[in-house]
Amino acid sequence: MKKQILIIPALSLALTAGCSSSSTNNQSGNTPTTTDTTPETVQETSKPEPLDLTGLWVQEGKKEEETHMNAVIKEDGTIGVFFLLEDEETPYTYWVGTYDAPETDTKEYSWVSDNTYGGNGLLASGAENKEFTYKGDKLSYEVTIQGETSTISLIRGDWDTTKIPESAFASVKAGSVELKDLQIKDSGWIVNDSQYLYYYVDLYNPNQDIAVELPTVRITARDKDGVLLGTEDQTLSIIYPGQEFIYGFQAFSVDDQPETVEFEVMKPEDYNLKKAGGLKEYKPLEVVNAGVRTDKIVGEINNPNDYDINGVVVVLGKNAQGELTGIEFTFVDNIIAGTSTPFSISVYGDKDYAEIECYANQWGY
Repeated sequence: MKKQILIIPALSLALTAGCSSSSTNNQSGNTPTTTDTTPETVQETSKPEPLDLTGLWVQEGKKEEETHMNAVIKEDGTIGVFFLLEDEETPYTYWVGTYDAPETDTKEYSWVSDNTYGGNGLLASGAENKEFTYKGDKLSYEVTIQGETSTISLIRGDWDTTKIPESAFASVKAGSVELKDLQIKDSGWIVNDSQYLYYYVDLYNPNQDIAVELPTVRITARDKDGVLLGTEDQTLSIIYPGQEFIYGFQAFSVDDQPETVEFEVMKPEDYNLKKAGGLKEYKPLEVVNAGVRTDKIVGEINNPNDYDINGVVVVLGKNAQGELTGIEFTFVDNIIAGTSTPFSISVYGDKDYAEIECYANQWGY
């Protein structure tokens, strides 16, 4: 897929006062110390702390309302550099990569940052690596725009990082991680009186540090002779590391009784892989106080997170023999943080529900 090129006049080389092309060798050294070793006294000296570049950086000589570049260096060994365009609140990702912290107290330092950004930001650099240099209390690097290369200089400063897209630090560069395939732990299906196939699937993410956005399951039904009756792909919202996503829905109509219904997890796109450390922590939703009424199923969704969530509820209805007899579902908006939010699902027809299993998951992110 070709990468789009966005040309924005505000991103001309007016970002800097001039153009330059330079490279800085990696330099480091210990600050000299003096010890008095005369017989009368021994003067103890403490080892200087290594240079610490973590924190916030802003472009030198630029006003907040002008188009400029800012950066943040995180303690987890990551640097993010962003364009802040005039009259826009959301920063545009330019670079997310590795940060190699200095090991000594030094006045000058440089490192080569490896690109770890796997998103599709329009202004993101496609370079595999980039050199960053610290000298004279300034952090500098080269930026090439429309064929011209400039050196950007940043100084310590404060800026609002809360509007940085979650996908910036959470994105995963293709090939940089060993991804385990999503697994189907359980599945089931029925055909109702109107000849529609209903199904459920229990999807599990065995990865411990990678979430998968928009996981997709393919449902395929065949008759006793192996003839295809219908197929469709169902895309879910997001499945977090080490967690399950149980989903059920109406699929498609069938004009014959299926002999088999197959469920297959499709390979996710690279840009849908997200590092857990860059996402908000998510604790699974829980359905409580669920019950079957005359014409409906009711219950409450407990949200243990500190933020509101939109969700989906799936109910598996079973008869006294434990056989699947129905699949009900509903979408619930505004599941309030730290509380229980009620839901109701209308049930039509004579359903033999001796017991029900209820599941809730985040829908949207």
